[in-house]
Amino acid sequence: MVAVALAFAGVAAGCGGGGELEKQTWPGAAEQVLTSDDVDVYPMGSPAYALLDWWRHTQNMDLDAYLFYYQKDLREELVRTGDAQELLPALSGNLRTSQPKVLETEISRDRATVWTRIERRSPVGLTKYVSTEAPQAFTMVRQEGVWRLTDDFFAKAVVLGEQLAQEQDGG
Repeated sequence: MVAVALAFAGVAAGCGGGGELEKQTWPGAAEQVLTSDDVDVYPMGSPAYALLDWWRHTQNMDLDAYLFYYQKDLREELVRTGDAQELLPALSGNLRTSQPKVLETEISRDRATVWTRIERRSPVGLTKYVSTEAPQAFTMVRQEGVWRLTDDFFAKAVVLGEQLAQEQDGG
């Protein structure tokens, strides 16, 4: 019994390492938050730039920029219904472990499609992750000189998928 108590005390004290652990945060190595350098790879004013800038601001829960990159009618609807405030926290958390790679952009006058492959990392503890990739197209329209997303299907699909996963996990 004394040996068990001593072993437990050793674990509680950090196994002789001075009792201090390096600070670790979730999702650890799985995190893929975009930086301005990631966005600036594409020319400002291009559909790819707009998509990655939207992604970056969404990861950081910037409601105004999240809404800015939606076409006007949709943006107004998201504000009127309160859907943006409801969707953004769950979407932001999910996108922090996801990152789009732009494969191709098709532009026809004021409409564009940005073809991507999205890498999603699922944390395995704090120091490892497993990756999955999936194709995703984003349709955009140029309004007031800015490329904007034409729909919020991707955002809603991500949030719905997250909700279904939590329900299956019993949460």
